[in-house]
Amino acid sequence: MLGFFAGPLAGGFVSDLYGVKAVFMLALLFSAVTLALVAGVRERGKGGGMSKADFTFPRKLTSLYAVMFMGTATSSSLALFAIPYYAPELNFSPQQAGMLVAVLFLFSAIIRIPAG
Repeated sequence: MLGFFAGPLAGGFVSDLYGVKAVFMLALLFSAVTLALVAGVRERGKGGGMSKADFTFPRKLTSLYAVMFMGTATSSSLALFAIPYYAPELNFSPQQAGMLVAVLFLFSAIIRIPAG
C-alpha cells in the first residue's frame, strides 16, 4: 500500500524537477532493484493456510462484492488516468496532481485497514 501513496507523490516532485521522462526512468530503477531483491527468494514449505476446498463463496454477498469491485475500479481509473490527464487543463502542476493522487490512495489504504 505504501507504493500507491509514495509513487504518485514522488512522481509529481520528480516530474516538476526533472521532467516526465525522469519519472519513467525512476520507475525502471525501482523495478530493477525490486526484481534483483526477489530473484533469489524461494517459497519455503506449503504448510498451514486454507486449502481451496475449505473456502466457500458467500453467494448472498455477490451484489455487495460487485458494487465494491465497480467502486474500486472506478476510483482507481479516475486516480490513475483522469487526474494526471486533465491536470494541465485545471492548471495543476505535476507535483499537485501527484499529491492529489497520493492523498486518494492514502485514504483508500486507511479505509482498507479495518476491513482487513
